[in-house]
Order: sequence, then C-alpha cells, then structure tokens
Amino acid sequence: MDEQKDVNGLQQALNHRNASIRFWGAYGLGNIPEKAQNALPFLKIALKDESDAVKIAAARALCRMNQMYPALEVLAGNLDNSNLIVGLYSALFIEDMNETHAIKILPEIDKAQDNPYEFTRRVANRLTTELK
Repeated sequence: MDEQKDVNGLQQALNHRNASIRFWGAYGLGNIPEKAQNALPFLKIALKDESDAVKIAAARALCRMNQMYPALEVLAGNLDNSNLIVGLYSALFIEDMNETHAIKILPEIDKAQDNPYEFTRRVANRLTTELK
C-alpha cells in the first residue's frame, strides 16, 4: 500500500464538489496526523468550507496535528450549530482531544449543556465534569 497516495487521495477529496467526500477527506487526514503534515494548508482552507460538517472535520484534523488555532474555535463555535448532528460531532471531537486544549473552550462547552439535542448535552455534561 502506498501511504503517500492515500494521503494525496484524501487531500484531493478536500476539493470535491460533494461535501460528504470533503468531510471524509478531512476526517481521514485527521486519522493519520503524522503522515498528513503536507495537507496542513488545505485543511486550513477547509475551515472556511461552505459545509459546517467539513469545517469541523478539518478542525478535528488540525487539532490532531497540534494546529489548535483557529481550529479549536471552529469546534467551539459549532457546538450550537442548527444542524444538531454537526453540534454533536463538534462535542465528540472536543471530547477526544487533550484536556489541556479542551479546557480553553470550557465556557462554550458549559453553555452546550443547555443544547436542544440530548446527545450533545450528554457529551457537554461529561466534558464539563471532567474539565472542572
């Protein structure tokens, strides 16, 4: 298996016309942060994608590459997304990161405990308990 081809394919997916393909490209790059360093500029561009799902997947990937800003703010800002699944995934992505980073957005996490979506509230409750 040619790992560089895999990284290149995921990177190319960030430019696909279909948001689902862009999401999975960013998500996949986040799964191999040590091999995807060349994709950093493309992931930073994806933070401004028209799809909020793509934005949070790119933010997750960047956080996993220790490129926290502005990625951390993108995740925090999407906790209350009108698309409830995007909000939930933002919470789950935050839950998976190092606590020293997550604590920086504790006010947004705390606010998400009042989210209209039960599952986002559950994750926010867990995070708030762990981080305080």
